[in-house]
Amino acid sequence: MRKIISIFTVLLLAAGCFSCSEKKDTKSDNKPVESDTSVTGTDGSVDEPVIQQQIELREFKEDDFKTINVNITKTENKPPVQLHSMVTSDIDFGERISPCKGEKYRDKYKPVFDDENNADDENREYMEQADAEWEKSCTEPAKGSVAFWCQFGNDMYTAVSYDQYCTDGLHEVSIFRINCLTGEKTEIYRHSDPVKSFNINDLYVFHDRIYIYLEDQLAYIDEDKGELVKIDHLNDYSGYFVENDADRLLVISFKARTQEVPDDYEPKTGEEIRAEANGKKSVYLGEERILSEYFPDEDRWSELSRVSITKDEAYEIDDISTALPQIYGKLFAWPEKPEGKRKYDVVTDEYRISTGLTGLDILYADHDRLAVRLSSKNIVHIFDIAKMEHYVIDCTSLGVNSEYFGGGLFAFPSGMSGTLYYIMPELGLTFPLVRLESGSEGNRSEYFFGQIEGGNIVFEQGVSIGKKEVKDGQSIYYTDYDTKTTRYWVNGDEMNG
Repeated sequence: MRKIISIFTVLLLAAGCFSCSEKKDTKSDNKPVESDTSVTGTDGSVDEPVIQQQIELREFKEDDFKTINVNITKTENKPPVQLHSMVTSDIDFGERISPCKGEKYRDKYKPVFDDENNADDENREYMEQADAEWEKSCTEPAKGSVAFWCQFGNDMYTAVSYDQYCTDGLHEVSIFRINCLTGEKTEIYRHSDPVKSFNINDLYVFHDRIYIYLEDQLAYIDEDKGELVKIDHLNDYSGYFVENDADRLLVISFKARTQEVPDDYEPKTGEEIRAEANGKKSVYLGEERILSEYFPDEDRWSELSRVSITKDEAYEIDDISTALPQIYGKLFAWPEKPEGKRKYDVVTDEYRISTGLTGLDILYADHDRLAVRLSSKNIVHIFDIAKMEHYVIDCTSLGVNSEYFGGGLFAFPSGMSGTLYYIMPELGLTFPLVRLESGSEGNRSEYFFGQIEGGNIVFEQGVSIGKKEVKDGQSIYYTDYDTKTTRYWVNGDEMNG
């Protein structure tokens, strides 16, 4: 049964070709590497190197700070932050038939369902059903399927696909803006083309402009014209945008390194053969991963860091960002263990702090505050450089996860059920924000996670609200669940206002 379900999932996602921004785990123990700070113009020329302001690195020892062990004190008083919520699974994006399903194009993009090699396979009946579903998709409108959400303030942007069972990407896609407070939605861009596909990696809003990272091209939406304006990039690599609180438009991109081989080449043990766009064969060697910054007002790029990794390293490091410098809020930061020491320092472009911790994850770093969490327990350490105070907050009784945002802590479980809390670090006052919904009898909570996104801290929960058996005649192919998806968020502008 598990095999059947996985095949069905692959077929449904054949139209996907999207990368979810929830996808981005930015934890890393890699420090920035030396890189060329020259700027590439749109004509490909290289300007003079950028002269970066040199800031004297401040160094702090653990005992330079006054340590304050903060006790958790729960209170039912009104919390100092406002938690918004929206049931995103209830949003209806309508129905359409993709132009690639027209008689002139449909057979060109049809998946191969009838494989003679699987004639006796237990999935043969299911594949016949999938073929029937494809036939139906050519004449009946498909319901809009959300690929991913990206939220900025109280507005949410989503890429919606109406293309099913297509082997050449997406041909019917729209990008919507949703006012999360009113539920009003506006289509701000639409792609509808039976030949040219439109596959989105990521969305990002910077200075009120919606940027799109396509498969290997950056662009932004001209809302007045409803058009896409392409941007000359440092390279044509795939990638995505980097969330930050420093008002910087940062991009991580990557490209496979390959070596062309003859068509009759026999791969050696462990080698991976790939088909290139020109029809040639190549051996996969590894990847180039690049961190760049774009300056829209000047229409120029600066490459900040580049690393080259082997094939084995690429498989070990799923997230393309983890081999590159990481920004946590306003500053790039990384843990560093001094030679001969057991405990970690945290280093930024502006300071070094000896934490006294043998294992940590960085939560946030700005000019006068650093927040880290123990790797093994949900115990948070906040170093306030302005006050020279070190707050230690044990959040293990509240949940296994913590995020630092807007000067406060949010503690929450990893899934199933529990409560989302807001903690005032200096006082330990702890406010329950919401009791997470649990599935009713026979159902289950699928997931719950939190992340910083577009000036907000965002939490999302999926709860199974009913199960259904998918049948063809008397045969049951698999059991499916309807999922209620709820998004909770705290807007940073409202916290500071």
